[in-house]
Amino acid sequence: MLRVVQESIEEKDLGLFINFMNNPRKKIDISEKEMADLVHLVSERANGIIDVILSECIQQIDNVQLRNWFRRFLIAKKYAILIDYQRGTKECYISYADDNCVFVQSPYQLINYKTVIPSYTIVLSPIGKVMIPENTVYLFENTRTRHGFTAKWNGLFGLYDRSGEKILPCIFEDIEHKDYESFIYLKYNGIKYRMGYVADLYIPSVNYHYKDMVLSFSPADIFITDITDENKELFEVLDKSYRRLSEEELQAELRRQNNSSKM
Repeated sequence: MLRVVQESIEEKDLGLFINFMNNPRKKIDISEKEMADLVHLVSERANGIIDVILSECIQQIDNVQLRNWFRRFLIAKKYAILIDYQRGTKECYISYADDNCVFVQSPYQLINYKTVIPSYTIVLSPIGKVMIPENTVYLFENTRTRHGFTAKWNGLFGLYDRSGEKILPCIFEDIEHKDYESFIYLKYNGIKYRMGYVADLYIPSVNYHYKDMVLSFSPADIFITDITDENKELFEVLDKSYRRLSEEELQAELRRQNNSSKM
């Protein structure tokens, strides 16, 4: 469990951050002086208080890469964790940070001298508040697409959005999502499905409410022309997490989509 260790930063802390950012591998397109001026400016405006910098001042740093690394630094200081992965570490470290969410990974473990993935991810808001605690899910930070991040738990896969909130629970044997595709492909009990964000009248599908969107699930095999006992088990599971659109709601959604396409 993360515990607040440090609530504010001092001049020496900012010096450590500038030294850290001088690593050529960071490849930040900004001079050291500009970098130092920016982080000092936002820190002074917040009187060095970490939570105030994160919630009120950090957006004043226009350089996205610098802003995200400074966010990592502040959260790492606050919770006394590592700002980045270090080979062989046994400490929690920040693996991802942007204006939407932050991932804190548990340390890598060795089993029979083989590396295994971290056991869990703690998801924080961009201002450093815990959204998803430990021992809940593992998120792969390098899988981000416009659909979100691949998640894994108990050997099965799911999907979390770019703000670190759950879209699909970890119940699937496989999941594929790419920036250039409108659909997500999923495998459940050996059957491949596709999930889209609009209701579809022309294929057999089951549609659910998710926030202000519709999640539409259908068999990926074009030769499957109906929802049968063989492939309906997935929807029985999803019914426990989401509200399925009624026939009346589905028709209303289809009309809304049709009207939107004409505009």
